[in-house]
Amino acid sequence: MVVDPASFFRLDGKVALVTGGGAGIGQAIATGFAAFGADVAFCDLTEASLGDTKAAVEAQGRRALPMTGDTGNPDDIARMFEAIDSTFGRVDILVNNVGATKRHRPEEHPLDEWNQVLAIGVTGAMLCA
Repeated sequence: MVVDPASFFRLDGKVALVTGGGAGIGQAIATGFAAFGADVAFCDLTEASLGDTKAAVEAQGRRALPMTGDTGNPDDIARMFEAIDSTFGRVDILVNNVGATKRHRPEEHPLDEWNQVLAIGVTGAMLCA
């Protein structure tokens, strides 16, 4: 009997959440999960960036839940998880893909920008988990 090795990686019946899923690496991750059978929720800062990912997930025959939100904002995270719960009922896979950078020399880095980077990349990842 020949077994397709890809069958070991099927995600049928699973629900994935990809933060920063509107473009780039996040979009590729969301599309990859859909290709292996997962339904995918994903978020990004702007609605304009979500359409292509939604189309790519749905082209794989999977359900897509595009959401706008800032993972540095606890209220946005709570709203996103409420939408996921009402649509899918759970999250099986979390990819904290979102990140922010502000390029400054350390001694010139404004503290408010540094705190925003930490809120998005560190605090947001913890709150999503």
